[in-house]
Amino acid sequence: MTGAPPAPPRVVFEDEQILVVHRPGRSAFTVVTFGGFMLRPDGMRIWAGPPIGALGLEAIGFVAKASNWFPEQVVARAAPRVRATLRGPAVGYGYSMGGYAALKHGRLLGLDAALAVAPQVSIDPRDVPRDLRYRAHFDPGLHQGMRVRPGDLCEFPVVVADPHFAPDRRHVDLLGARDRVSRIWLPHMRHGVIGALTSTAVLGRVLELLLARDAQGIRDVLRARRRTSRAWHTAMAAAATVRGRTTLAGTLWAGAAALGTPSALLDRQRMEAERERDRALAIGWRASALEQLSRRLLSAAERGDWQAVLHVAARMPATANTPRLATATTHAALALGEPAAVAEAAAQAAAAELPGPVRIELGRRFAMGGHGLPALAVLLADPSVLEDAAGRASAAQVLGAMLDDESMPPFWRVAMRSLRRRVLASIGKPGGAAPA
Repeated sequence: MTGAPPAPPRVVFEDEQILVVHRPGRSAFTVVTFGGFMLRPDGMRIWAGPPIGALGLEAIGFVAKASNWFPEQVVARAAPRVRATLRGPAVGYGYSMGGYAALKHGRLLGLDAALAVAPQVSIDPRDVPRDLRYRAHFDPGLHQGMRVRPGDLCEFPVVVADPHFAPDRRHVDLLGARDRVSRIWLPHMRHGVIGALTSTAVLGRVLELLLARDAQGIRDVLRARRRTSRAWHTAMAAAATVRGRTTLAGTLWAGAAALGTPSALLDRQRMEAERERDRALAIGWRASALEQLSRRLLSAAERGDWQAVLHVAARMPATANTPRLATATTHAALALGEPAAVAEAAAQAAAAELPGPVRIELGRRFAMGGHGLPALAVLLADPSVLEDAAGRASAAQVLGAMLDDESMPPFWRVAMRSLRRRVLASIGKPGGAAPA
């Protein structure tokens, strides 16, 4: 670094989407930072400004005026001015939305290296259909071709992320070959992996290693940093809490407090972790409870204890019904013959996810038992049973049996007779469905 005092900050580029600020420093290289999701223009402020200022680094900061993911056509307009301002080698640095920009615009801006922390590769639903976090900010007019491609990358891109946090891991995996993009995994920090870089000294060392293209050195620094990081302690404490490892969680929460994490923040994070643990326990209990109920129902059916079958079935959601359970419940209701039991069994069978042949068979059983409307409800709960000739032939038989239910109101008898006639007429027509 030279001893000359730096010039005052200035605006390099501005339009309706972004502001680009040049903050001169004493370093022989330039750090190009990209603001995150929440940062907005505020004078000459840039993302990561305090540690960069403390290190005396030459810096250019991109600040978005909205959560716009730094559209390529906008950055392309700023690129000539940015390139003309760079001094020495240039390294990009960004987190989340800013991490995306450090990758996407690396070559465009003439960066030599980039450090992208928990980045996205795109927010276009066509690129990342399972990530709903930022979909509301996708604008087809701004974000055409926004996915990060190999040709967008600078010479030495490095990504830092939590390998077990699925939303971020999916983005990193889309970046392609590991020999093109270096991965540094910091487990259990979720989207908060930026916490490993909050120390000014750590950031300075990482940027030096980035310039030297030493991914292993960066990995060693960040992994060592985890043990003294408040973010790492709180993330690990939360993970231990969710897994029910109470003693370990207590030690880690205490470590986070000793490192200066505000008590209000710790209380909130601990509460969120406990809620997640309780949800996980509830889901596990529900699965176990449903499995036990299923065994009890089938055991009662084998004994012919029809009342017990219906009692257990009433405690189970229809969505938990398997073909075996639905068949056992239907048989029990028909054996008892009680109207309320028949209606409940039909409702369960209608709501259950059943293969077409099973649905038709249950409809047939209700129809043969003289319960026309329950049979119709079971059959038509899934119209796909009428999509092939075999299904329509079976359905026509069931509809014919329904007509024997003398308790059925006249208008229902007319409707089923008409439906049966149309189903029969469609049998044998290639690809034909039952006429409406």
